[in-house]
Amino acid sequence: MREVEQIARHPILWVTTLCVPLFSLLFMDTIFSSGGMNDLSIGVIDCDNTPTTRAITRTLDSSPTLHISHYYTSTSEALEGLRRCEIYGFVEFPERITEAMMMGTEATIPYYYHYALMSVGGEIAAALRTTLTLASIEPIAEVATALGVPTEHITTFLEPIGVDIHPLGNPTLNYHKWLTAPFFYIMFQIVVLLVTLYSVGSERTRGRGGEWLECARGDMLCALMGKLLPYTLSFFAVGLVAVWVLDKSVGLAGALWWHAVLTLLLITASQALAIFVYSLVLILGISMSFASMIGSLGATLSGVTFPLRSMYPIFDNLALALPVRHFMILSEGESWSSGWVHIVILLAFGLLPLITLRRLQHAIATPER
Repeated sequence: MREVEQIARHPILWVTTLCVPLFSLLFMDTIFSSGGMNDLSIGVIDCDNTPTTRAITRTLDSSPTLHISHYYTSTSEALEGLRRCEIYGFVEFPERITEAMMMGTEATIPYYYHYALMSVGGEIAAALRTTLTLASIEPIAEVATALGVPTEHITTFLEPIGVDIHPLGNPTLNYHKWLTAPFFYIMFQIVVLLVTLYSVGSERTRGRGGEWLECARGDMLCALMGKLLPYTLSFFAVGLVAVWVLDKSVGLAGALWWHAVLTLLLITASQALAIFVYSLVLILGISMSFASMIGSLGATLSGVTFPLRSMYPIFDNLALALPVRHFMILSEGESWSSGWVHIVILLAFGLLPLITLRRLQHAIATPER
């Protein structure tokens, strides 16, 4: 009852416990709803200004990924627009580029893109490369057709090797299906870590640790369970909503009850990790910064943004120290025969606070200076 009263008395607690995760769910489900990144702004510098370059410009603008929002007169002006984030990239058509293309001599169309945002930069680069490659061979095809070369010979000459691509794991290349759920749960873990740290650490910073322990009759474990139970139930309620929404939106692998169990394991493991971190640091601000770093690393070390098999082995092993990594493996449909180890590890995270329980009890009884 004591913690429920504190949650009701401090709006920041119920806002971060309920509103922030639900907003994150809505945001993630909306931003990737189209299944990909569309209409990314780019710029164009057309120093040649011929029908061919204007046709290539229209082709770029017709691409679903790209949208030409700015026209520049110089490279320095376009680079400044890139730095101001007006655009994500730009294409430059040099003078006499059309003549070079028609003559079959070496012709280079430079393009630049912002790679600080890797996902956006990768999309821009792929779209520009594909569109410009197709546009650059069009003048050659027109000349060959005018000379009477059969169409099948032109195709064989310009594209001697056909590429048949089969993307494994995501055959439809749908961002909505493969990024919405992972990014939500990574954000969800960060919220759980921070709320748990704040609820426990604020008792000491406000000098109410003695009162808290007194309510639990001096039993630190009982005090922790009583404090965290309302948050666990609140987070679990949000998790159930997320499971239902994500299943309707993108489709989850396996039964819904299984994802509900995994969500509860993720919540309890993250809470235990947060208590363990605070027990080691004993300074609320530093421990919250450290927990934020741990949560942010989940995006990379869980294999969402970069394949772990392409990393050094040390990072693959380091990822096992994050609850969200085990959660991702299990939620992707890992079989029980090979996934039981990750379930055991998630349960083992709950034992971490027992290692530092005495240290935490002594610190809580002593107000932070």
